[in-house]
Amino acid sequence: MPNSARILHFPVRHSVKRASQEEAVALAVRYADPNVDWTAQEENEAFSDIEILFAISTLLYQRRDSNPKLASERATRVYRWLSATEQNPGLFDERDYLLGESALTVAESSRQLGMHSECDRWLDRAEASFRHTLNPAPKLSEVAYLRLALKYDQRRYDDVVEFAPGLAQSFAKLEMRKEFLKTRFMRAMAIKGAGDWHASHDEFTKLAAELDASRDPMLLGQVLVEIGSFQGNTGNVAQALSNYQTALGLLRTVNHPMLLAHLKATVAETLFLSSRFEESLSGYRDAITDYASLGMDTQVAYVRLLLADALLIVGHYREAEWEILAALPTIEEQKMVPEGFAAVALLKESVRRRKTDPNALRELREHLQANQ
Repeated sequence: MPNSARILHFPVRHSVKRASQEEAVALAVRYADPNVDWTAQEENEAFSDIEILFAISTLLYQRRDSNPKLASERATRVYRWLSATEQNPGLFDERDYLLGESALTVAESSRQLGMHSECDRWLDRAEASFRHTLNPAPKLSEVAYLRLALKYDQRRYDDVVEFAPGLAQSFAKLEMRKEFLKTRFMRAMAIKGAGDWHASHDEFTKLAAELDASRDPMLLGQVLVEIGSFQGNTGNVAQALSNYQTALGLLRTVNHPMLLAHLKATVAETLFLSSRFEESLSGYRDAITDYASLGMDTQVAYVRLLLADALLIVGHYREAEWEILAALPTIEEQKMVPEGFAAVALLKESVRRRKTDPNALRELREHLQANQ
C-alpha cells in the first residue's frame, strides 16, 4: 500500500482520563460559587479537563443574567486561561468555541452592569473566536442579537425596529425558538422606547398569546410586566396588578433576580400612581436592595432617583435628599449622563442648600429613564 493511502491516526479522548459528567457539573457549581475562591493551580487543573471546562462555561453562560458580576469575573478568567495556552484542550474547534462562549458571557454580563464599551469589546472577541468554529451561524447570530441590544441601550430605537425582523428570521431558520421570541420582545421594547406605547402594547399582547407558561416562563413574565405597566399608566390598576401577580409566579420559577427587581420597581410605580404611597415606597426600596445585591450600581442609582421623586411628592424632603446624595456619585462615576449635564449641577446645589429642586431631579430622572 503506498504511503499516500495509509490510515491517519487521529487523537482520541480516552488517551487521557477525563472527569465524568457528574464530576464536571459538581466542579462547575463549585466554580460558580461566589464564596469559593480558586487558586491559579486549581484553575489550571480544572481548565485542562475539557469536560470540566465545558461544564463551567455552560453554567457561567446560564448565570450571566442572574449574577452578572460573578459570571463576568469568572468567565474572564476562563477566557484569559484559554488565550494564554496554545494547546487545544479538545480535539477540534473546542478552544475557539469556548473562547467565544466565555467572551459572550462577559459581554452580556457587562451590558447588564451598564458597561457598554466593555460589552462591545467582548463582543468583538466573541465574534473573532466563533468565526473559527465548524458551525458558526448560531453563535454569530447570538452576537448579532447582543449588538442589537446595545443599539437599544443607546436609544437607537429606529435601528432596532428595522433590523430586528431580519435577525428574528435568522433565528427562525436556525430553529432557535427562544432567541426568535426574545428578538421580537426587544423590537416591542424599542417601539415603546420610541414613544409609541399603544403600538408596543399591541405587540406585547400578540407575543403573550404565543407564549406558553410552562415553556417560556421567563419571557412571558417579562411580557406581562410590560402589559401591566401600560395598564397601570392608563388607569387600569386592578388589571395591572393581576398581571404583575401572574408575572411574579412565573419569574419565581426561574433563577433571575434581576427581572424580579425590575418587577418590584414597576409595581412600585403603579402603586404610586394609584396613591398607595407607603406600599410604593417600600417596593422601590426592595428593588434597590435587590439591584445592589447583584452589583448593578447604575440600576441602583436610577431607582434611587425614582424613590427620591416619590418622596418629594409625599413631602419626605430629607429622605429624598439622602437618596439623591446616594445616587449622584454612581451617576458621575459611571458617566450615566453627558459631561456638564446641567440638571446634575442644579440638583447638587439645591440639595446642598437643603431645597431640592424637583424640576432638576425630574429632568435627570427622565434622561436616565430614556437610556434604560
